[in-house]
Amino acid sequence: PDNPSLLWRLGCPNLDNDSGCSPGLSDMGQTWSAPVVAFVKGYESGTEPLIVVGGGYDTCEDEDTADPSCNGAKGRNVFVLDAQAGTVLRNLTADGMRSIAGDVSLVDVNYDGFVDYAYAADTGGNIWRVDFVDAAANFAPLGPSDWRITRVAYTNGSGRKFLFGPA
Repeated sequence: PDNPSLLWRLGCPNLDNDSGCSPGLSDMGQTWSAPVVAFVKGYESGTEPLIVVGGGYDTCEDEDTADPSCNGAKGRNVFVLDAQAGTVLRNLTADGMRSIAGDVSLVDVNYDGFVDYAYAADTGGNIWRVDFVDAAANFAPLGPSDWRITRVAYTNGSGRKFLFGPA
């Protein structure tokens, strides 16, 4: 702790045209979401840390109307990174997803010390769940290629934006 060193640096220095983006991050928006550390059983047997972060804010969301027509692709992701190497393990996105500007919330539902789910709110008024386990199979761990994202809640009406993570 007395002598920290930088392990890696990721990002998109030019969000207007995605030039110079780190591999796997070309869809990144303005990063408002704080990266959170997770240990999940399905990655390196839960011994290596991950970082989970929202994809960011898309400036096309700035339109101040009751029915924003943002069709941008920026930030419509939840990124899962290897915390040691800084590599993108998964770029999770889904049809109907909008920018994930707020923090991603991690949950350990069976109290075993490992993250089971992550929850994210988007600027379209939707709540998304990332599954790191298969609940139907007694919380069996899923590997990175099997992690999935599903919309679990949404608002009715237009112009509803979530800019903060779910609690």
